[in-house]
Amino acid sequence: MSSLSDEERFKQVTLSQTLGVLGHEISNVMAIMGLRLAQLDKWQKKNKVTLPEPMSKLFSSLSTDLRRFDCIISGMSQLSAMTDTRTMQDTCLAKIITHALEIEPLELLMEGIGPELRVKGDAFQLTAMFISLFRYGRGAHLVCGAISPMSVALKVDQTDKGLQLTMSFEQVKLTGEQLGQVFKPFVSPTSPAEWGIETSVAYRIAQKNGHSLNIDDEKESLCFVLTFSCV
Repeated sequence: MSSLSDEERFKQVTLSQTLGVLGHEISNVMAIMGLRLAQLDKWQKKNKVTLPEPMSKLFSSLSTDLRRFDCIISGMSQLSAMTDTRTMQDTCLAKIITHALEIEPLELLMEGIGPELRVKGDAFQLTAMFISLFRYGRGAHLVCGAISPMSVALKVDQTDKGLQLTMSFEQVKLTGEQLGQVFKPFVSPTSPAEWGIETSVAYRIAQKNGHSLNIDDEKESLCFVLTFSCV
């Protein structure tokens, strides 16, 4: 693997430090808003919520906090757009999966995925998409308390919408409510060691590269359905 250029290293440092600043600011805003709401609750218990001047000042402060929070979120969106660069190309699907397995090893059963299958998109981002899904499945496997070793089955079918890949984690049994939360960051069932944003990252990558990622909600086990648009 080639070493990073100075420009790439600079971008990485800027990204990591900017995210750190934004995270710190979000924590500050949330803490301040929590104090203001606690004050409101205190006044309510003492029947002081009808006092016009203190209430006006409190709501003015809350409004300022919300505007600050909105600026932080806008900054994060701009940062994401600045760092989201892609090189769209035709690439071998099997090579993408193999590369993902080198980074996130697991037992994988592949059916119908030969070297002739090609998809469009940024190879690095698509690899990251598979890594994210593998990591989420591993975390969900631990949380669900599955006894048998984890294995993943990949199957490819050609449809009128394009190449459809199903990724089945048969040992990961989820309720209907849990399946509905799979794409919700920080809510979905995953390993405590993970952030809970793996599926959201994978979903975003699929969208940005012109593909789709969904859940097969007719199955009781975790099953992702990736549809790659025709090359």
